[in-house]
Amino acid sequence: MSRSSSSEVTARTSRGADGPVRAPASLGQRMLWALARHSPDPSVLNLPVLARLRGPLPTAVWRSALNRLVAEHETLRTTYEGGGHRLRQVVHPPAPVELAFVALDECDDPETALSQAMAAELASPIDPTVWPLRATLWRVGAEDHVLCLNLHHLATDTTSNALLFRRLVELARTDPGTDPPSTAEPSLTYREFTLWQQKRLSSPQIAEQLGYWTRRLSGVRFTRLPRPGADTGADPGGTVSGELRAELTEALRDVARTHSTTLFTVLLAIHYTVLHATTGQRDLTIASVFANRGAADTAGTVGFLANLLVLRSRIPRAGTFVDLLREVHDTVSGVVRHQEVPYHLVPRPASEPTDARADEVVFQMINDRVYTVPAGPVEVEALVPDGVGGRFGLEIGVIPVGAALRVVLLAAPGRFPAGLPASLLRRYLAVAALVARSPAMPLQALAG
Repeated sequence: MSRSSSSEVTARTSRGADGPVRAPASLGQRMLWALARHSPDPSVLNLPVLARLRGPLPTAVWRSALNRLVAEHETLRTTYEGGGHRLRQVVHPPAPVELAFVALDECDDPETALSQAMAAELASPIDPTVWPLRATLWRVGAEDHVLCLNLHHLATDTTSNALLFRRLVELARTDPGTDPPSTAEPSLTYREFTLWQQKRLSSPQIAEQLGYWTRRLSGVRFTRLPRPGADTGADPGGTVSGELRAELTEALRDVARTHSTTLFTVLLAIHYTVLHATTGQRDLTIASVFANRGAADTAGTVGFLANLLVLRSRIPRAGTFVDLLREVHDTVSGVVRHQEVPYHLVPRPASEPTDARADEVVFQMINDRVYTVPAGPVEVEALVPDGVGGRFGLEIGVIPVGAALRVVLLAAPGRFPAGLPASLLRRYLAVAALVARSPAMPLQALAG
């Protein structure tokens, strides 16, 4: 794939004179559009970029940086029309960003006011038919601000948000009257990626990947956690979190290195162990989101490229955590090689009842660490909020914070017995500690 595909874009998109450009939506965008139309809470499709700005803030510089960012990346000014297979992107010309300013330092408790304001903003849906983003600047103190670029998921994914954060900082380091620094590498625009993807669907490579997934998921029964009963009541859902401290995280990295795998795989195998202990199932599925950026020229593309994929692993009847780790390593390796096909294109396994959900249990790991970087007189800290709603039944997210890992569990309201999400988190943290000390421990002891 190369930027020569831009000629296809010209031929297959409609353009008004100095007006919007229309192009087909991607496969992922169609899936998200359907999800949004059937979700009782469309705010779960908010995916914000959040930054804390400490220091004397040159507001004009940051306004200029936002305007430049939106001018560079089409998805930040793309709305949508139609629906289903006729869903289309409508890319609008660059225009100044409307930045809402809120003075929270006038409140009695600015930090509490900030938490409340952030929660309210992230819980407020974005209508992508109107505009895909909202920008807010909260002043917490004279030299303390929080910037929120709240985006609809149609416009971005986790990898894209990391790209946007880094690029925004680069642009804020540049005087508004000068040309912005060039990006590190040329990348496809999202429209170019979408058209390349459409052409790619008829390729032998995609046929091979579809075959892999059909075989891999043959006879599968998706993981089903316990449901609330009359004697247990329903859990209200929401977020619970814990921490794997720095020394424990390093020990888990050592486990990964020793067994020639990744920290992601070790943490995922721990999740399989906990699910086995909870459900008694040995044939388990966990869904996870993969970046899907293996194709050339997409490393710097901003848009929704990620794919939700189903990882199926079998718990050994006898053996140690290391035995399970080998099984999970093989599972992850196969998924990495076949991550281009969105799950909704894979034929649904005949063995599954219609109400079973592939995304009942989800595991994600954010690779970018929470960090602080300078931008002129301001120190910029990337924030990862707990308050973003989960789109799935039960989701565990692992977020690097310094040398430690924060483990965040999000549960859908009313779907599980009271206390189950908190119990799962406690068990996850406990199993992680045991694995760090003794990865050769028998699975029966870990799951007991």
